[in-house]
Amino acid sequence: MKKRLAIAATITFIFFSNEAIYTTLVNAWQPKPVTLKGQQYEAGIVLGGIVRFDKRKKGFFGDDADRFYQACKLYRDGTIKKILVSGGTVAKELPEEADFIRREMIEIGVKHEDIITETSSKTTRENALFSKKIIDSLHIKPPYVLITSAQHIPRASRLFANAGLSIVAYPCAYSVINETLTIDDFLLPKITILDAWQRFIKELIGFVIYNVFKKA
Repeated sequence: MKKRLAIAATITFIFFSNEAIYTTLVNAWQPKPVTLKGQQYEAGIVLGGIVRFDKRKKGFFGDDADRFYQACKLYRDGTIKKILVSGGTVAKELPEEADFIRREMIEIGVKHEDIITETSSKTTRENALFSKKIIDSLHIKPPYVLITSAQHIPRASRLFANAGLSIVAYPCAYSVINETLTIDDFLLPKITILDAWQRFIKELIGFVIYNVFKKA
């Protein structure tokens, strides 16, 4: 029994520490980059989950801050006229993420009247439902550009569509890119990949659960 467990543990470690396996699977999951030049939309929706707050409630952008950059870029290029920032807070004592992002956008030149904030959501499903209410109340014409991380797009797109929003997916913040893999990527285990799997598995599980309950 112990021998079998040791073998199983070894195989699991080899699989989940292999960068080639992780990169190949995530690349297959992530949608390809899109280009929206020459098109114009009434609004873009950028999802939160990109800001962290310290003990003094000072905000810092995290690994997925490309969402912020891409939203501002689409606005600057005239692709989107307004930006709806969707993101509340997971702890009552912390500031609302959408408000922090709004202030940062204003500082770099986005007009305050062109930013709409949704500060109540804590999950992607709530992002979709609460954004729908705001958009309907403001009579903003569809479709809307959904700006979020590439790994998050498959699940987020379905949740927003289920909420009744017509969206154009705009993936960004790619966790892996389609680069040439080396022999080391295939043969040498990398501990850092173990942590990356957590997020990918979360998206897979969320995607499966959504589809199961939708059909139930």
